[in-house]
Amino acid sequence: MGAIVSEHKDRTVREEGDLFVKEFSSLRACAAELEKMLRLEEVGVRGPKVVTVSGTSFVTERLPGLPLDEVIRIKWPSMARRDRNALIARVAAVCRKIRDAGLKWPDLVTYHLYVGADEVRVLDPARLKHGRLDLSALYWSTEEPTVSRADRLRFWRAYAGDAKPPRIRKIGHRGRFRPYRWAPQRTAIRACPPFSPFVNAVGAPYASADEVESKAEVVRRLEDRTNARLGDLVVKITKDPAEARAEWENHRLMMAAGFRVPQPAVGGVLADGRGLFSTVALEDLQPLDDIWKTLDPRRAARAVADLARRLHACGLVHRDLYLCHIFARPGLYDLTLIDLARLKRSTSRRRRVKDLAALLHSARGLVSGTGLWRGLLRYGGDRKLARRVIRKARRIARHVPRNVRDGTHVPHMPRRAAGR
Repeated sequence: MGAIVSEHKDRTVREEGDLFVKEFSSLRACAAELEKMLRLEEVGVRGPKVVTVSGTSFVTERLPGLPLDEVIRIKWPSMARRDRNALIARVAAVCRKIRDAGLKWPDLVTYHLYVGADEVRVLDPARLKHGRLDLSALYWSTEEPTVSRADRLRFWRAYAGDAKPPRIRKIGHRGRFRPYRWAPQRTAIRACPPFSPFVNAVGAPYASADEVESKAEVVRRLEDRTNARLGDLVVKITKDPAEARAEWENHRLMMAAGFRVPQPAVGGVLADGRGLFSTVALEDLQPLDDIWKTLDPRRAARAVADLARRLHACGLVHRDLYLCHIFARPGLYDLTLIDLARLKRSTSRRRRVKDLAALLHSARGLVSGTGLWRGLLRYGGDRKLARRVIRKARRIARHVPRNVRDGTHVPHMPRRAAGR
């Protein structure tokens, strides 16, 4: 039995060597996906080669090349402009063929496009159907600092020619919030095993969680947890072992979704029943609120807004999204999220507003009203969302202990948001 790559309510994908086995819950679902793959082949869009079909499952070969999201994240910065433009033209050609065939693909995203040496192939057309192609999902799945506005414009020109590019609906901007679907990054999941009574993800020289706890140097004690340091490990000892397990799994989830988070190192249950969770220390990274004044405020605000938008678009909420929990290197804008103990899967508007309000509260004194409004527009908000966020930020300010807040600041609404 091969390793499970992804699981859905109606299908499971397993990896067996250089082959992938896709098992469905019914014969009808299996036949429907094979028919969609054949339909794409007819219009000139190739997918994985089917080796065998057996009942409710079929076996395919591994697609050559890399997923487009990995190309964008890893290779894009070092690619020559000519190679970038050639790849953009190839992706646009695939989208045109799907559009011209009268098909729509709601989850046509970067991890469903594989870039080979001579062509771009597609993967997992389960939601392919007749209709008008909407590229919103592809647009948002390319939200990486390496992809510039000029790259997007070249894609629209190659896709639509002289026609006006289709309007991309902003996330959270009027209407129902619809997160895009994302596929787990297999390499990230393999690098971080599931939580067990004792797990060592980075090969640290410790035989048990109790050995880590006995050698760690306590930095801070709280009622429900203790923060400590052991060499290059940041250690957290929790009163409830379920909290340590949850934080470990949250790190795995964020790594699988492609976010930058600290690498989980050692975790387990201590002899006295407490839980232990540790990560590799973030070298050369500092909290964003400490280095904000050394950064370009516009670029920093855009990076934070993009991070919040991508997090919420993945159907996740941080629930502690303050600037002190976002780390970066001075002069760089690749952001890393920490403190994922309260991370949760949710598309609730109330929880998304709370995340944005926490950012607004922690940005007091650092970002101007104009900068806050630009960040909100970058996220995809409007005046109605701005009012909700500001009201929640005021309530957060009232709940912050008096020795933390200055007592004089009241989060204000940008003039345009207030309608003045």
